[in-house]
Amino acid sequence: MVILWIYMQKHIPILRKCDQYLIKFNILFSFFTFLLLFVFSYSINRRI
Repeated sequence: MVILWIYMQKHIPILRKCDQYLIKFNILFSFFTFLLLFVFSYSINRRI
């Protein structure tokens, strides 16, 4: 995913302008993914 983005950036200059927004979105996305994993693992631990 990241490699593909870097590859696309080199060929499409317009995407470089979107890079700032993508970084912000990436941080948010990783945070939510971590939260989701945490809740998921917590619910599994409660069942056992």
